[in-house]
Amino acid sequence: MGPDPRPRGVRAYAERRVRTSPHRPPVWPARPGAQVATQHLDIWVQDLDAAVRWALRCGAVEAEVQPQPQVSVLIDPAGHPFCLFT
Repeated sequence: MGPDPRPRGVRAYAERRVRTSPHRPPVWPARPGAQVATQHLDIWVQDLDAAVRWALRCGAVEAEVQPQPQVSVLIDPAGHPFCLFT
């Protein structure tokens, strides 16, 4: 295992929420009739491979569509897409 890709002093937090209505996670890329992502988060990293491995260990999954070699699109445990890039 390589060095921790998180900047010094950054911690990962998880929040458990009680949902009163059915949650429909957004899809990426967008599809007609499906919930769309309303926000987009891009995170710059120094080492893309190490950052992706860390995100996967934290519960993210890789999106089926990966549009560029220097960008990795991931989906967080709640279904929200985000990008790691160099």
